[in-house]
Amino acid sequence: MSNAKGNVYPLWMISNAYQVQSVDKEQKVTDQSHTGFAIDIGISEDGTVWILSNEADPDGGGAQIYWSNGDNKWNKIDTSDPGGVKICGYTGNSCLFLSSSGVLCSMDTDGSYSTLFDSAMSPIIDFDYGGGKIWALMYHDLKSYPNLHYTEASSINWQQIGDSKKPVNLRSLSVNHSGFCNAVNEKGEPVYYNTNGDEGSVGKMGKKLAEKITYKNHCFVLSTDTNDEGNLILEWEDVSGGTFSPTHLRANSICGSYYYHAPS
Repeated sequence: MSNAKGNVYPLWMISNAYQVQSVDKEQKVTDQSHTGFAIDIGISEDGTVWILSNEADPDGGGAQIYWSNGDNKWNKIDTSDPGGVKICGYTGNSCLFLSSSGVLCSMDTDGSYSTLFDSAMSPIIDFDYGGGKIWALMYHDLKSYPNLHYTEASSINWQQIGDSKKPVNLRSLSVNHSGFCNAVNEKGEPVYYNTNGDEGSVGKMGKKLAEKITYKNHCFVLSTDTNDEGNLILEWEDVSGGTFSPTHLRANSICGSYYYHAPS
């Protein structure tokens, strides 16, 4: 995966002022939009950055979608397709988004739009893409509890992880470049899942609790430690099986990129 476009930065985030910001490897923060701009963010495999804005989309509800090459220039998707209520990066330069009517869609920077899955009978709560797979916290049907599902992106065929009679309560999920799902459980712990149902700890949080996790090539969590500047961000370190260490960064939302740092 090349370090191009938004992938030149390991981390993207949205501040408490709803401003898009990038973070370099030295954890220097650069403003990438005006304040009040964005409410959700994702990054594609090629480094295209996608956001849901604070603007209502005039075509079918949801928020207006914008994209950027990571250069503080934002391009509006000005088509007749609906806006989104949640967004993430997808294959190539495209994104995945959930419309206000519960339809999971893909969109590329040219505005080409495809419907992937209508979740009216199997509502989606959260979702993400990585490594050729889409993972979703969703209902198997309207009579079940929410549980983890995954599908190959090339052909939508949801496979359930776990028992639909036992609900899985997750605060957040993220899919890394290898297609593994990482999540924050109801205890505020970062955990991982793979397609055979195995589950384990991502790393130790100390006395902190996680609110959101993001992991493409490197793992960050947004903790529940909050002040006027936002929630404290912790970074994973390869110490004692994995430990999350506090940074000086705070945000409202975070999104890791496919940034790759070659070992020295």
